[in-house]
Amino acid sequence: MNDALTRIITDLLAITMDGKDASLQAQHLGDAVRRIIQRDDTLYGKFRGILDSFRAIIPDEQQRYLAAIQALSTTAKLNRDEITAAINRQVDELKLIEQGLTPFLVSWRDTLKAMEARQQAIKAELAQLRDRITQLENEDRSLVVMKLAREQNLALAEKKISGIFASIGAELQGVSRKMAELPGDVPAPPAAVQPVPPTAPPVVQTAPAKSAAPAEPVGGVQEKSGITLPPAPVDSKFQKKCPMCGGQFNLLELQNLWQCFTCGHEESAAGTV
Repeated sequence: MNDALTRIITDLLAITMDGKDASLQAQHLGDAVRRIIQRDDTLYGKFRGILDSFRAIIPDEQQRYLAAIQALSTTAKLNRDEITAAINRQVDELKLIEQGLTPFLVSWRDTLKAMEARQQAIKAELAQLRDRITQLENEDRSLVVMKLAREQNLALAEKKISGIFASIGAELQGVSRKMAELPGDVPAPPAAVQPVPPTAPPVVQTAPAKSAAPAEPVGGVQEKSGITLPPAPVDSKFQKKCPMCGGQFNLLELQNLWQCFTCGHEESAAGTV
């Protein structure tokens, strides 16, 4: 009986793990156990068969049981106590089989616990994903606002830069037109007359040495008489010394350019205050 029940239990476990109804499978197990216990080759099966055969002719249950025991004692050569002991042994065996189902039930319970743990893990992961989605949605809304503000600022900056260059271009074009309207031959502007400070009394030289080299003017004007005039005052904002020839370096504000009228050297005035 144990081998047959073991096969039935194994089949039940396999079917239940496939997702079938466990209570229905348990009912099938109970029916299978009853069929095995009540087989004709078991003492209990024989007793139940005799008892059922007397059901129609002996309505009283007590008399029916007495008649079944007497019939079984005659055929199996067993008295009442031996029949009762044999039935009790089958009860004990049935309890052992029930205890044998415990590992299967524990396995089902462990599987259920594993499912519950997985479900909790999924719920926690979903909660994290919802938090992350909320965070991303908030970040997306912030980026939309920042992007809109940046686009507006950029549009204003582009418009202002375009206006600045347009204004400068118009100014340059105006100067160019005015220069084009001038007559063809334009006399050069007179050289600026530098103020001459009071001179010292003339120094009479008798005979200059032949080996003496003529003095070179350094920043001033040398007269033929040998008198050297001091250089004219220089405005450091608009004039400085030319790095090429040492002459006067003038700032042309309109062209944003430094230019030497002596050697023609030019430099950008970018950054000049």
